[in-house]
Amino acid sequence: MNDIHEVLNSFELVAPYLVNFFEDRVAFNISDKERYLRVYYLDKLGIHVNNGDPISRDGADYEAIRTGRVITRDIPKEVFGEPIRCVSNPIKDSNNNVIGVISIIKSTKKHAEIHNLSDNLNQALTQITEAISSISVGVQNVSESNKKIQETIDITNEQVKSTDEILKFVRNVADQTNLLGLNAAIEAARAGETGRGFSVVAQEIRKLSNSSNESIKKINDILKSLQKSVNEIYQNVNAANSIFEGQASALEEILATVEEISATSQVLFEITSKR
Repeated sequence: MNDIHEVLNSFELVAPYLVNFFEDRVAFNISDKERYLRVYYLDKLGIHVNNGDPISRDGADYEAIRTGRVITRDIPKEVFGEPIRCVSNPIKDSNNNVIGVISIIKSTKKHAEIHNLSDNLNQALTQITEAISSISVGVQNVSESNKKIQETIDITNEQVKSTDEILKFVRNVADQTNLLGLNAAIEAARAGETGRGFSVVAQEIRKLSNSSNESIKKINDILKSLQKSVNEIYQNVNAANSIFEGQASALEEILATVEEISATSQVLFEITSKR
């Protein structure tokens, strides 16, 4: 096709239908090597170019004419009020000489919004993942601390049990001392007046024995109370540990799900980042 006007006539036939092939707002123009011959819907994108206006030397159309290559440019929203993409395709004659250019200009506002949303989502998911990981580590640390507490409680229980053996021994000594005091009192009574001093010693021995038994009883009561408290603490720690282990398991599942969503979000972000 050697005449740009032949291209123009053909394009004018299909231009009204081309907009139906795009979801975003789109505009078209066709030009020779100097001027725009026809512009379609450019005003809807805030681009103020009319039929017959000269081609800007800073634009993609001029670059396509100059190089003979398809030129794609992304123009930020600051220029026309919304981001747009311009694709300029050079028109060549049968001798491969450039005789004009056809351009498609489309809004990339939706694409930019999706890109920004995917970026924000990706950042939010990253923060959530870090927070969940931190919480999970904290729960695991608490669980480990509880296990150490349980081990300490087990040792304390064993020590209380060993104390029981000591108390039994002391109680036995007190009983034997009491028996010894009783025997001494009997012998002092037999000795009569000469055994009076021995009788005083026997009474003190029995007082000591009784005092020892009372002290042993108090200590035993305290140890039983302590053992009861320790057992309650153990049960509470064990219950809390079960809860923490369940929470840790749940957090791991949540973290795995968030990581899957994050991976999907990253793919979406990479897709929308492609030019």
